[in-house]
Amino acid sequence: MCRFLRILLNAATVLSLVLSMVVVVLWMRSYVIVDNLHGVRVQRPGNTVVRNFFELKSDRGDVVWFRRAVWAGQAGGDPPEASQWGWQRSRRPPGSPVDVVRNLREFRWDSWSSGTQWTRVVTVPHWLLMVAAGLLPGGRLLLRHRRSRRKTPGRCHLCGYDLRATPDRCPECGAIPKIPDTISN
Repeated sequence: MCRFLRILLNAATVLSLVLSMVVVVLWMRSYVIVDNLHGVRVQRPGNTVVRNFFELKSDRGDVVWFRRAVWAGQAGGDPPEASQWGWQRSRRPPGSPVDVVRNLREFRWDSWSSGTQWTRVVTVPHWLLMVAAGLLPGGRLLLRHRRSRRKTPGRCHLCGYDLRATPDRCPECGAIPKIPDTISN
């Protein structure tokens, strides 16, 4: 593998590992503190005004993405308000019930619309995001373990099969083991 691709893969692995750790911290924090990133974006497609409401929330073991578009009518006299974004953090009241088991299995996609608005809500559990972010580092760790196992003495250099019973040829892949160079006096 060329050096640039190796560096890129290593950087992606480190980034993925950091991301999975951040998700774990947010997951644990979501049972105590609700983090909410919200915003409003105003658009003027053609002769109408559309207000898009966005919300990304970390709450009780889930990440919830919410989006609602509202058609406000004709773009006339009053100019629409500017786009607004904000971050809100609120502490959960002590003793509030939390159903942890429900949150471990919940993945939801909801969509509905009426005449002047449509809404989309996606709910993803934190554990699923953590697993997705941890696939690359976990796969690299597994490959590294398998490679180190193949390099041990008494194993096939191609497949890692134990060659103690058949030292002349690997019965698994048919490879002939490398003979170490010996120094004779």
